[in-house]
Amino acid sequence: MGKAKIYYARVDEFWTKEQKLLHLESIDSFKDIKWKPIEPDAKYNWLLEGLHSEYEDFIPLGTKEAKSTDGIAAFALFKLYSRGVATARDAWAYNFDPQVLTESIQKTIDIYNNYVFLWQNRADKSIKNVDSLINLDDSTISWSDGLKFGMMRLENINFDSTLQLAGFLHFLAESGFAR
Repeated sequence: MGKAKIYYARVDEFWTKEQKLLHLESIDSFKDIKWKPIEPDAKYNWLLEGLHSEYEDFIPLGTKEAKSTDGIAAFALFKLYSRGVATARDAWAYNFDPQVLTESIQKTIDIYNNYVFLWQNRADKSIKNVDSLINLDDSTISWSDGLKFGMMRLENINFDSTLQLAGFLHFLAESGFAR
C-alpha cells in the first residue's frame, strides 16, 4: 500500500452558513470541487495556510523536561502541569446550570449507591467481577475502573452539593463536580 494522499477544499472563511449551503448545492459531483493536496509539517499540522511560524518561538507553558528537573534548568512558564480534572463522565459532571448539574450528579450518585447495595447483597458471593452485575449502558452511568473498584469495596458516595467553577474543554467556564 502506498502513501495516502489527503486533499482539501475550502471556501471563504467569512461566508455565512447560507452561502456555504448554496455553494454545496451548486456542486454536481465531488469531481467538480477544486481539491488541493495537503501534507502535514514536522509537527503533523495539516492546515498550514495562514499559520504563523513564530508560534514555534513562544515559550512553552509546560514541558516534560521542566516537570522532571529540579530548579529552573528547563525552559517553560510552568514546572508543574496536569491534564486537569478527569471525571470520565463529563456529560454528568459539567453543566452551565448549577441546578441541572446538582440534579445530574445526585442521580448518578443514587444509581451508583444502588449498585453498591446490590453488590453487597448479591446472592452469589462467588461472583467477583462487577461487570456481571452493572449495566454498561453509558446513558445511565459511565463506569470507570475507579468507580468499579469503589463499588467492590462497598464505598458509597455522598453529595455535599459543593460545585466549583471549572474550565471545560479549555475555553468554557461551567460548574463542575469532582469527587
